[in-house]
Amino acid sequence: LPIYTLVISGTGQAASAEIIFNQENPANSTLVAPYAKYSQYITKGVVENGVTDTGYGTFAFLKNLKTVSLPSSLTEITYSAFEGSGIEEIYLPDSITTIRNNAFCFCSNLKKIRFSNNLNLIENYAFGRCTSLEEIELPDSLKEIPSGCFDFCSNLKRVKLPRYLETIGSSAFGMN
Repeated sequence: LPIYTLVISGTGQAASAEIIFNQENPANSTLVAPYAKYSQYITKGVVENGVTDTGYGTFAFLKNLKTVSLPSSLTEITYSAFEGSGIEEIYLPDSITTIRNNAFCFCSNLKKIRFSNNLNLIENYAFGRCTSLEEIELPDSLKEIPSGCFDFCSNLKRVKLPRYLETIGSSAFGMN
C-alpha cells in the first residue's frame, strides 16, 4: 500500500471538507474532499505555517491517520477537524485558543493529547468517545469543561483539572 501525507498549506482558514453523516453508525461517516479517494493511504498530516484554522472536517474519517504536525500560526481546531480519524496522539501548540464541537469526537485510537497552555475554549463533545484516552492534563487557562466534552471516554483514569476552573457541564465526563 502506498503511504501519503496530507499537507494543508496557505494562509488563514483551511478549506473545509464535507462529511456525509451516518446516523446509524456515526463512526462510519464519509469524508467528501478532493483527496478523499486517497483517504485509506493517508497516515500523516502536516498543517503548514500560515494556516490559522484547520477547516471543517479536514482530517475527518481518515482511518489510517496516525500523526499530525501543527504550526505555531494555528489558533483554532475547527468543527469535526479530526472526527473519526485514526489519530493516536496530538500536540497542540500554545497558539491554539479554541477547540470546536466534535473536533476529535470518535477518535477511538487517540491515546495522548498535549493541550495548548493558552487554550480558553473547548466546545461540546470535542473529545467524546475517545475510548483509548487514559489521562488528560487540562491547562490552567481553561475555565469551563462543557457538556459531553469527554463523554464516553471509557478508559479515562486520570484528569488534571485547571486551577481556575469555574464550570463543569453536564455529562462532561459522562458515560450515558
